[in-house]
Amino acid sequence: GDMGAGGSSASMAPLFTARPVKAKGPFAPPGHCRWSPHEARVARTRCNWVRPRLGDIDGADFGGTRAPGEPGLLTIVECHQPLLFEVAAFLSGTPNDYVKCCALSSPTVAAQCQLVAPTLWERMYAERWPAFHACMREQGAQDWHSLYKSTLSGDLVCTLEVFDREKKLGFAMAAMVAQLHYEAKLNSYYAKYLSASTVQPELVPASEEHRLRFCPPSARNLLRSDKDTPDEACESDVYPYKVLEGLEGLEVGKGVELQWKMQYASPFGWWYGHLESLRKLDDGTAAATVIFRHFPETSRWYRLEVTVGDSQMRGCSFGGYTGGLRPVEKEEDELWMRFFPQEPVVF
Repeated sequence: GDMGAGGSSASMAPLFTARPVKAKGPFAPPGHCRWSPHEARVARTRCNWVRPRLGDIDGADFGGTRAPGEPGLLTIVECHQPLLFEVAAFLSGTPNDYVKCCALSSPTVAAQCQLVAPTLWERMYAERWPAFHACMREQGAQDWHSLYKSTLSGDLVCTLEVFDREKKLGFAMAAMVAQLHYEAKLNSYYAKYLSASTVQPELVPASEEHRLRFCPPSARNLLRSDKDTPDEACESDVYPYKVLEGLEGLEVGKGVELQWKMQYASPFGWWYGHLESLRKLDDGTAAATVIFRHFPETSRWYRLEVTVGDSQMRGCSFGGYTGGLRPVEKEEDELWMRFFPQEPVVF
């Protein structure tokens, strides 16, 4: 089968380093920028109230009308900035919207909107490139305006994990590591898989954004290198080559992700299964049995026994090598189910 063709050469950079080719510099993360449906409804309601009352400010005619005594946009701008910021955020779905709403509407509005410009640019970035946003936010990104431009131009390269690689059966229910940049003309991501072998790149349409993710949040700190700089760390000390240590959160019967790779010099991919049994050993490790339900029960690939919990990479009865085991959160499990094959996988 083709179960382990993914990986990375020894010359690849550690994966916790996103690579802005032209846009470089330190960054620091602002807050979370996704709106809930409730927040969107609130903003839309306020926007519908404000629009017919905009009137005239700084000589700019917004085409609105308001009754005598009703507050106009000037009142909102000067006295109700939180409401102005919510309306600006709601109206700024794209850079063009932002320019029209915030930059060109009037000098007063433009000046006030500068206070929330970083948050607005982050929101627009996250809406367009969610996986890139997760990667760059982990790096401490702050200048989302510059990152938006470098991503749109294809200069920003992020290392992510791709579900359902090339949509081949050999990579069913797996997330494989690749370096990606965005191709605006194709509205797609160019994915160059990290491998000890030469492998073909893949174009992932933006409509399949759900196939991309950054390193799972619960694994990030555990997979960071203990060395101060990448130059001090050997390849096995850094993600995605580092073995995930620990047994925390593992529950029999629940979904798990197993680190597995076919080639020694390749990075680990994540392979989805269910924990059938777990027996803790005296040395702090555990003997785990993982089943892979996308294979028939009679398949040699259906059940695997592994030792996990320490930093050791071990040979696998399937072939290749195993690393650590991590529990799958509810939201992650729901995402995995989007890729579950309609028919059992048979090689």
